[in-house]
Amino acid sequence: MGKTQLEATTMWTCDTCGQKINSAKDGWVEWLHFFPGPASGPKGHGLRLVHNGGTSPRGLSGCQYGKGAKKPNEMVQDLQLEEFLGADGLMRLLELIYDQKVPTEEVLEMIKRLHIPGYEEARLHFESAIAAGEFEPNTAPGFPFQFQIAGVLKFARSRQSDE
Repeated sequence: MGKTQLEATTMWTCDTCGQKINSAKDGWVEWLHFFPGPASGPKGHGLRLVHNGGTSPRGLSGCQYGKGAKKPNEMVQDLQLEEFLGADGLMRLLELIYDQKVPTEEVLEMIKRLHIPGYEEARLHFESAIAAGEFEPNTAPGFPFQFQIAGVLKFARSRQSDE
């Protein structure tokens, strides 16, 4: 198994509409922050990557959490996607784990999506690649190596060109 080098991710998929987010400036990372009580402190959930209000195919704020998504004791926490990229962005995500602001599993998935080259595109095709026998998962689920991501991307792209 040689060293596989994939290019850094520069396009993402919106968790609300499923459309492409074409640049970091068009993306928004958000989660719901709630206050369960004074003894337990604030917590959050629902970490997701969406279009910012100005670039959503659904119109202004169409992909972001709206008033109907929140409970009375919740508020939306959010920052531009750019704030979660690079070394400082990774540190910001790790801080969410340290401070227990969002469930660890949600933050780990966002780290993979934003910081592991090719993962964002490949994650949508893991199951079909496994079913077709093109990908043998021999790591913890959701933690593929770069050569495995490259194989899944090759499989997915070949299927798309056949359609």
